[in-house]
Amino acid sequence: SSGINAECPLRPGSTTCWDDDLRLAKLESLVSHLQREVAELTAAKVQTEAELKITQDMAKSALGDCSSAWNLKRTQIVFPNLEKLALHQTTPTYVETMPTPLPNNTRAVIVQVFCNFWNSDGHAYLNVDIQQEGNEEGGVASVENT
Repeated sequence: SSGINAECPLRPGSTTCWDDDLRLAKLESLVSHLQREVAELTAAKVQTEAELKITQDMAKSALGDCSSAWNLKRTQIVFPNLEKLALHQTTPTYVETMPTPLPNNTRAVIVQVFCNFWNSDGHAYLNVDIQQEGNEEGGVASVENT
């Protein structure tokens, strides 16, 4: 005898207490695992809520900066250097400055290019790249008149 009483003190002659102890140990282990999962999910929820709040605040701020009332202002500017070009198989570069100061809240500038050619039975190609100086990474607006 090893000194361990294999009998259940509550049920003499039975070993079901050990079965109960085993079930209880399994349940305790499962509860411990579930408690860890709940703690991890709670931490993730707090992180997600914080990120959502920051994103919502940024969206509100961006919407607040843009007023819903905007105006379209049409200004016709003729650039004398570009008014009458006679090009033949050349690709010159012209730099023109907008002579009108733009308001701080300007969101877009629309450029119109007109190509008129008078040669009969001919064709004209006019391709234009428009780029803001100092904003090379912002891209180029291209016009292809073929």
